[in-house]
Amino acid sequence: MIHLKINFPTLMDIIKENDPELHRAVFIRAANDVILRSIPKLNTQIKRKWNLVMTPRGKYSWVVASALDKTSSTAGGNVNFMGASVSKPLIVIRMDGSPINDMRFNYSLAAEVKAAMGLKKQARIIKRMDKLDKKELVRPRVKILKRGSATTLYKAFYATMPNGHAGIWRRKDKKQIIELRTITLASMLAQVNYDELLDKHFQENMTKRYDHYLLLALKQKMRG
Repeated sequence: MIHLKINFPTLMDIIKENDPELHRAVFIRAANDVILRSIPKLNTQIKRKWNLVMTPRGKYSWVVASALDKTSSTAGGNVNFMGASVSKPLIVIRMDGSPINDMRFNYSLAAEVKAAMGLKKQARIIKRMDKLDKKELVRPRVKILKRGSATTLYKAFYATMPNGHAGIWRRKDKKQIIELRTITLASMLAQVNYDELLDKHFQENMTKRYDHYLLLALKQKMRG
């Protein structure tokens, strides 16, 4: 018995063969669209693991924000999308930012009470607060991982700098304090395997988006 596998040319193959210029323009437009649509998937992965979200700053830019109180800072991690063009066929997803400061994960006892589901759980937290002394009540607490527990940061304190930047700090010596920071955005992306996620999303959606933009281009051509 002989089996012959027949490979039918896709619409993309046909256009590429017969109208390379149209193919190039449509392919780039579709690729930009597919990659841009993958970034919310990254946000989903980040939200599952950390108490962080990526909030949009315009159509092509996102900034890392606290999932606990929604505060954000471009210095603490941001993503910028730069699409390709016919003259420059290169898509760039740029990720900047220093390690995210612990203030993004701030989880005070008051915030824990607010986040607690149900009056009984809230009452238990308040009862625990009543047993703590004043010093313990105001110590910084952070909750970095979504499924992790809150951590009290001993020998640390809240402070706002003259420029308005708020953070959690620890004294290094008599003259110097350092801001407590955790993970970088780049490290987070590596941990959620964003490269693999991006590749899978591209493979699953590129043909569909190519056909969509090809139809638009052909309609525009017909209109003259």
